[in-house]
Amino acid sequence: MTKPRIFIGSSREQLVTAHAVNQYLNNTYAFTTLWDNSVPPGDYVLPALYKVFNDYDYGIFIFSKDDILNIRGEAFKTTRDNVLFEFGMFLGVNGLNNAFILCPDDYSSSGGRIPSDLFGLTLATFDSKRPKNELIDAVSSSCQTILSKIQEEIEQKKSESNALISGDRTYDIITYEGELLARIVEILSSAQKKVVFVLTKDERHFLFDTIISVLYARIRGVEIQVHYYPITENYKTSYSIELFRQLGCNVKEYEEGIEPENVIYLGDPELNDFSRLIIKQQRYSRKNILGYFYKGVSHSHIIHSIYEKIEDIKEIDAYTPKIVEIGEGKLAEIMNEVPLYLQNNCKFSMEKVLVSETYPLSTNLIREHKINQIDLLNKLYSKFDFELYQLTAIVLKNGEQHLIVPPVLEVHDNKYIIAEGHTRLFLQQSNNEGVWCIVIRGMKTAPISPTTTWSKVEIAPMGAIRNFKPNQDYMSRLRKIEKYLHKGHWYEEIKKFK
Repeated sequence: MTKPRIFIGSSREQLVTAHAVNQYLNNTYAFTTLWDNSVPPGDYVLPALYKVFNDYDYGIFIFSKDDILNIRGEAFKTTRDNVLFEFGMFLGVNGLNNAFILCPDDYSSSGGRIPSDLFGLTLATFDSKRPKNELIDAVSSSCQTILSKIQEEIEQKKSESNALISGDRTYDIITYEGELLARIVEILSSAQKKVVFVLTKDERHFLFDTIISVLYARIRGVEIQVHYYPITENYKTSYSIELFRQLGCNVKEYEEGIEPENVIYLGDPELNDFSRLIIKQQRYSRKNILGYFYKGVSHSHIIHSIYEKIEDIKEIDAYTPKIVEIGEGKLAEIMNEVPLYLQNNCKFSMEKVLVSETYPLSTNLIREHKINQIDLLNKLYSKFDFELYQLTAIVLKNGEQHLIVPPVLEVHDNKYIIAEGHTRLFLQQSNNEGVWCIVIRGMKTAPISPTTTWSKVEIAPMGAIRNFKPNQDYMSRLRKIEKYLHKGHWYEEIKKFK
């Protein structure tokens, strides 16, 4: 069963019912947020709610007889105006089939009023006469009904997605990696105080896919703890783990071979919805991740009991990274780190280019977790007053600079062909002012795959990957731009920073 992402809204008087719904849904493996945790302190409510409603696909709103409304001289009992407003707002953001009303079973019969515009909607009900300690049981049946309707829609969307790409046999549909990365980005982008990671040998590589999220959390002052369990001595010296340190995270490395029973990603322990946990009972490897990654629990008491067994890392360094602009004069020095560009004696420049004039590669995919991270990058650029995709770098703890790679375009036959940054350019197709890109001229080595047009590029279904086996010719043309530009000069001296 695919886990739905559900927002739960209610009046303050019905918060106990909302908590019961939240607990039941978590017990049935849903990702949920309660309204009382959705707006960070100090934020304006309306923009914050709009962001939350965009983050969640489904909403359950609890209607109850909270207020008395006088209409044409007649008094009616009705639900709180904020709940009605938020229900309507959620409908506007997510659609008619994505919001549900849950109310006491005697709501209408005892004089509860529902706006006439909502007539015809099926209401889910619960036994309002059950004592508070039985509320979870009281809402369980309606929650199951709502979950069934949600699952029907999810299956329908999945069927449509499969039909959409069924003509392209170069796609494989999987679910673990896209969902995993999307959840990690979600945890890092919404945490308020602390995030805890427990990583084994292979999982450290996910840092490269989520580095902007880690940066976003650290700049906001979120403490990040990383517990790293190397499988063997060969994995003890890890560039990825050192990069966590250089971003101001607190890292503890354990002795090799004592991998924990559970490999876990924990959300912010300070939040009530700490149940956003990904847990696996099997030893991690790329071989078995498809079968085992979501063998999970979301019961709050189990999560906290696991967290309590992890020794807290004493804060080592409160270093907060920052983003700085890199002068164009350093561009050649930076890009010549890529062997193919050095061999071809390429010329480099920063230019504003219209997306409509660029050509994407047919082997690339537009993926959800990358879209989420680009949203975070835009927020960071706004904070530091940078223009979209300027040439910038992260200043690490030791003073080194870690390049944030703008879109990279190579000029072949007078065409701008994308070597790096497909997702960023995909999201900027309506930008008529142009986007800052690194433009490379003089490249004689052909691109790794044929080009396509933007009209044929769509967002891939969650977790989709390209299913093809690169041959020797393909590998000889692979740029590996980010790999070469992310290799800090301090890598060989890692132990100096421990």
